[in-house]
Amino acid sequence: SKVRVLSGGEQAKVRLCKLINRETNLLILDEPTNHLDSAMADWLEDYLKKFKGALLMITHDRYFLDSVTNRIVELDNGKLYSYQANYEGFLELKAERVDMEKASEEQEASARALGQLERRVQDLESRPLPQLILPDLPDAEAITADVMSRIQNELDRIAAEAAARVLREEIAGLMGK
Repeated sequence: SKVRVLSGGEQAKVRLCKLINRETNLLILDEPTNHLDSAMADWLEDYLKKFKGALLMITHDRYFLDSVTNRIVELDNGKLYSYQANYEGFLELKAERVDMEKASEEQEASARALGQLERRVQDLESRPLPQLILPDLPDAEAITADVMSRIQNELDRIAAEAAARVLREEIAGLMGK
């Protein structure tokens, strides 16, 4: 019809006029500022600011988007997130949400690793410590209580070091090192 002889901008104006003359509570706009001169884009911006319904819009015009929106609903990985903000506010709120999710995931991973470590420590604690057996010494009765105490302390220290080394190796294995 006669609309085909119009330029792209004029055709966009005709489509917008048809659209806004209908009573509706939902507008779906795909790149609404494309092919519009600045006066028409300004008029559309004012109209959409006053529009009382919902607006589903695809646009690369960030200024326009920032100007006409006061709530943004985002679909991200199958989840809906609602932000009471214009586009600039949405960017800030989304960044905060992503940071909080990342921190939560890191905290959960740390808790899981700590739980694994605690279970491993309990397992190691339930095992008997390595025992060193002294051969019978011919003059064992002649060794004083002090010397025996020092020998026992040294044996305990060696056993504790061995257990600590095993524990460190287990921890390194859990952490993938």
